[in-house]
Amino acid sequence: MKKLNLSYDELYVIYKTVQQHEQIREFLKNLKKKVTLITED
Repeated sequence: MKKLNLSYDELYVIYKTVQQHEQIREFLKNLKKKVTLITED
C-alpha cells in the first residue's frame, strides 16, 4: 500500500507539472498573438 501511495503522489506531481506547462504554452501563444497585433498596427 505504501508503494501505491508513493506512485500516486508521483503521478499527481507529474500531472500538476504537465498542467503548468500547458498553461505556460497557452500564455506564450496568447502573448505572441498580442505582440503580432501590436507590431501590425
